[in-house]
Amino acid sequence: MRFWRRFKEALKNIIYGMTVADMVQTMRKKKWEIESALLSITIGDMMGLPVNAPIYKYVFLVYYLPRINAWMRYIARERDFLEKE
Repeated sequence: MRFWRRFKEALKNIIYGMTVADMVQTMRKKKWEIESALLSITIGDMMGLPVNAPIYKYVFLVYYLPRINAWMRYIARERDFLEKE
């Protein structure tokens, strides 16, 4: 019984990897790029990106508070000129 459960799980992972894994990874990357752009606009002044946004930007601060450290590392990371953005 345990063999069939493991076999079914392995087969499911193989099919997932062959069909939608690349699409999921691409969508996650696009989501991060969109969130990074939004963070740059709303709280970019923390990193020295002077973008004047309205007072409503502080409403979004509650939602983006857990992601601020990851975003700051992403913005401050040194990039190679061949690196695809």
